[in-house]
Amino acid sequence: MGGGRVSIALSGVGILLGLIFSPFVRSYVTGPSNLLFTIFSSIGLSALGALFCIGMTYVSKWFYKITLKYIQFNINIVRG
Repeated sequence: MGGGRVSIALSGVGILLGLIFSPFVRSYVTGPSNLLFTIFSSIGLSALGALFCIGMTYVSKWFYKITLKYIQFNINIVRG
């Protein structure tokens, strides 16, 4: 469950690093509007990845509790 949330967070960091190192490589970012869009999209993706990390932590804990209750339910049925 952790691969997607980490990749979203790292994609924002990757965009920002690509923007920082763009003078050294060929870049398609032209003009101040595209520069601002790139900066804000990298911040947005990083924030979204952080929110996914927090949210999926709670979902994982909930899923673990539900799984334990299901196992207990099955054990109770088998025992009679």
